[in-house]
Amino acid sequence: MNKIIMICLLFTAFIDSSAQETFFKVYPTSSCQSFFSVVETNDSHLIICGWLNSIPGSNNYNGNLTKMNMQGDIISNSLHNYNYGKSIYSSLKKSPEIEGSYYLLGSKDSVAGNTTYNSLFVNSINNNLETTVVREYGKWHTEYNEPQYFEILNDSLAYIASIRYSEFNYIHDYSILKINLNVRSDSTYFFPIDNYWRAPTGLSYIESENVLKLNYFGWSSPNPGASPNVIVNFDPNLNLQNVKTPGYQFTFNTRMSISSDTSYYLSGPYHDFFSNEKVLGIAEYSNQDTLLDVTYFEPKIDTVTSPGAGESILKTSQNVWVVGIYNFDVNYHPWTNSPYWIQLNKLSHSLELQAQYYYGGDGVYVPYDITETSSHHIVIVGSYYNPNALPHTYKNDPFVLKVNNEGLIVNTQNHELPQVHEAIVVPNPGKEFLAVKLAIQHHAAVLQLFDIKGRLLLTEQINTDMQQVNTSALPAGIYPYRITAGNRIIGWGKWVKE
Repeated sequence: MNKIIMICLLFTAFIDSSAQETFFKVYPTSSCQSFFSVVETNDSHLIICGWLNSIPGSNNYNGNLTKMNMQGDIISNSLHNYNYGKSIYSSLKKSPEIEGSYYLLGSKDSVAGNTTYNSLFVNSINNNLETTVVREYGKWHTEYNEPQYFEILNDSLAYIASIRYSEFNYIHDYSILKINLNVRSDSTYFFPIDNYWRAPTGLSYIESENVLKLNYFGWSSPNPGASPNVIVNFDPNLNLQNVKTPGYQFTFNTRMSISSDTSYYLSGPYHDFFSNEKVLGIAEYSNQDTLLDVTYFEPKIDTVTSPGAGESILKTSQNVWVVGIYNFDVNYHPWTNSPYWIQLNKLSHSLELQAQYYYGGDGVYVPYDITETSSHHIVIVGSYYNPNALPHTYKNDPFVLKVNNEGLIVNTQNHELPQVHEAIVVPNPGKEFLAVKLAIQHHAAVLQLFDIKGRLLLTEQINTDMQQVNTSALPAGIYPYRITAGNRIIGWGKWVKE
């Protein structure tokens, strides 16, 4: 009985984990804050960049840096106290040549006298979050560039892909800035002039081919009926070479990553219009944009799985990791009442899906970056929104998830309840049915549904990876559940019937 009540009352992905190397933590603040990008330092810490809005709902935001140890304890913070406008930190990369130095990508809107302008910057910072080199570019007076991705080549050259907003036509499109990190006057700026709504979703430089690849998602297209996901190839001087629509079309925004000298990855949802299934998958393409292989992760029941919001593909020495958002609410994102799960997919290098793990489910989680540490742990950072907070407020808090090389949190102080879920219940809230989603590594399980007093109401054998259970006879209310396989709890929580 006590265990059942505990399951009902605790939905704790936030167990104190100060004594462990793997953890899942949300960092509540009085401000609105998000984590966008993470790097490991040479002194075995994590530096995370993002933004902080001191007055949630306002435009009063600035770039923010956070340094934490490998147990998830915050060591220090550094806020871009920008007195003349607002700023944002978008991404971090290690210097390929200078140990203990990191490139910080961002933008700022400046007001100087009666002049307003937007600029991008690629600053160098050290382990103490101190800016050692300032590099500012642009100073556009009639447009705004919000940087999304950047590539650093040999500590001397950088390419930056941004979302570009023009005050003349109000269209959101992509732009690319090529800069010489050592000569600030040496830069090249490219943006399309055909006025379509597009946003960059990936940027990769293929050194073996001397080709810069931009992946974009388009709300409108110069080729009606074509897939909204497109690869644009540039030469090193940003001369456009060709525009391609790669095979196996993902029908939502994709994410891009280098696989090898000869291929790259795209990850995104694919919508099968015949079955109406929406599935997250990963595809590998040659450098000539020819499809080599594809794997998708699961069918859907009343849910959509989206890739993470930023860097969502990680290739390690043993595996390919793809992080996604399970139960993604397209219509109400990001202020939705539907809980999101962080879905971590583990694949072989041949793109065979080996395991899936689910974290969260008690709020809206949006992962932005995934990286590997020198100890072969996987770190995911992003933002969290609590739709059930009282008093209700539209604000984000940052989160960090750090798992081992199997995708698991280990050595937790609470041995009764797992922090990782290998089976989940959707939709939640629901009505006439619930569906049990089993991770790929499980072929059968048992669902037990309880009332609020801990009395067992229903036991159902689960024999497929997504199986519906009829709940029409149950009154509206809150029902704790647990899912077991092989005498082990693989999923638990509370299901709400409306």
